[in-house]
Amino acid sequence: LEQLPTKQTSNDATAEKENKDSLLNEDRSHFLNPMALAGLIAGELPVNVKQVGNLDVSQPCLVSFWPSSEFESPDAFVNSKAKMDSLFSECPNCFYSYKNWKILSNKLKANNIQTGVFNCFDRDSSSDENKKVCQDLGIMDSLTEPQIFMIVPGKPYNNIFKYKKQETISTVKETIFNIDRVVDFSVIIIQNAKIPEINTMELRSFTTPKVDTLEKNTTPEKIYLVYNYDAESLVQEELDCLEHMIESVTEFPNMYLYKTSQDLSIFSEKSVDSLYRKINYNESEPIKTLNLEVYHNKMLTQRPTFYLFKENSLIPIVYKMYATVEVRDLYLVMNWIEQDALPNLIELKQTNAQQTFQFNKENFPQVALLFVDSSKESSKDFLYNYRLSSFEYEMLRWENNYAALQSARDEKHARIKELKQSSSSGNRKKMFEEMQKEFYLNLDKRCVFSYVDLSVTTDLAALGIELPKDITYNVGDILVIDNSTPTIKVYDTDPFGQKLTASSPYYLKELLKSLNLDGINKVAYRYKLPETVYLQGFKNSSSSVSLFFLSFKQIICLALVVIVLLRVIVVKKKPRFIYSKLTLLQRKLRAGKFNNKKNGNLGILGSKNARL
Repeated sequence: LEQLPTKQTSNDATAEKENKDSLLNEDRSHFLNPMALAGLIAGELPVNVKQVGNLDVSQPCLVSFWPSSEFESPDAFVNSKAKMDSLFSECPNCFYSYKNWKILSNKLKANNIQTGVFNCFDRDSSSDENKKVCQDLGIMDSLTEPQIFMIVPGKPYNNIFKYKKQETISTVKETIFNIDRVVDFSVIIIQNAKIPEINTMELRSFTTPKVDTLEKNTTPEKIYLVYNYDAESLVQEELDCLEHMIESVTEFPNMYLYKTSQDLSIFSEKSVDSLYRKINYNESEPIKTLNLEVYHNKMLTQRPTFYLFKENSLIPIVYKMYATVEVRDLYLVMNWIEQDALPNLIELKQTNAQQTFQFNKENFPQVALLFVDSSKESSKDFLYNYRLSSFEYEMLRWENNYAALQSARDEKHARIKELKQSSSSGNRKKMFEEMQKEFYLNLDKRCVFSYVDLSVTTDLAALGIELPKDITYNVGDILVIDNSTPTIKVYDTDPFGQKLTASSPYYLKELLKSLNLDGINKVAYRYKLPETVYLQGFKNSSSSVSLFFLSFKQIICLALVVIVLLRVIVVKKKPRFIYSKLTLLQRKLRAGKFNNKKNGNLGILGSKNARL
């Protein structure tokens, strides 16, 4: 792997330190009292109050709630850990939290987002106004660390959103909350809270793939969740359901919530048609065209519904439903979103390696990895070809799944026809059972497409990829990591025996087709990877049952089931048990061998003196 010059690395580290020091110099947060906080939530101050400092109550504000009563000015936050610890009785990490809060406050200021600080304890022991506010927010029991909320004024309801930590850092001194995540949360929640309208022209610009302009530390590609409704039949209940989704949607990285009344089914079909024109790059192959039967089977639905559109991707994703009430089922919608919560292309970093490698392994058995270098012009073409590979493979998967679905339906119809010709009651029962069978499009055999910028990340071991010492890769090379089984396999050659590269979209598409769609994989893997914290094999794919993967409670339940089964077997074998006596008695009654006919009218058991 190519290495960065030491001098450049040193300069980058120095610049980063100076930037961090400058962000620590000043805290621009507003120190809020209950009246100012109420004004923010309401979007206006009481009539008798003209202004609270330079706080603008009509604009969003990220507020941190602290287990303290002493913070009345920025001077209260000092760089002395001993002094800070004396201000907190039950928050040992608040000293480090505030250092991060100062950096966060200044970063948000650059995005024109104001920040505020609120004490959850009252300085005056005779008052409990501050405490009641924090009790109403339900955070008094979790104040061992500061709690963060975004307040978005201008909404009649649902305008307070809590930031939920998505990761735990083992070293407390590094961070309590991830600064970049909070910045992303703040920017996205402010927009999502408005649920803005979007039109197809904006969506076309968003989804049309461009030759990627590689830059260091580029932001991840965005995902748009669009609620497609019918303006003539829209009811307030539907909009209320959207309000309940805002906080849940924002928990997905870089996902934005929109709504539109334009018919997105037409737009989606045009997008897929445009995709087919782009993947007709190989003149030696027949011209590929959109199969409308395949498309309608995959995309046909009704309004209102949801669509997912990914930046630089022409592949639309629709929320298929069988009743309009399903669009109001938050659990079903969130589960559907979770299946496609990754961008079309992901830059693999230490912060997202675990999420990428462990994402839905059942449906995404492979992770493709392209090596690029943002300082080299050739990487742009490699990325574009890589993206076209993802388009072409997904269309092949659509067609393959549709063919499998049609085959299953044809077999069902043939079986029903065969059973209809028989007049026996047993066959009629089988026919009705066969008619009730349902088949659905599979969501499996997909691939996560990621890349590593070698000018930024040179240590693949930090990403959980421990390559053999004798193997190196260059810019443009591709790996396909199959971690859908306990053994993590790596493929780096195409089906023709050549090194797998992004010089053309064709080779990666052919490899994935061979691995997942051709039935029999003819490509041998190159080597195996050891398990790491981020990269782990898929244990559940094994057909064998191992007690090692069961919890203590599960083992106890399994043991009880075995005991019951053994008991039943023993009972059936030993006539002295009641079960066996009843069974034998029933047999004798059917055969007319019950000797005590005098008491036969007393029931199946006869009298207490009856003998078998």
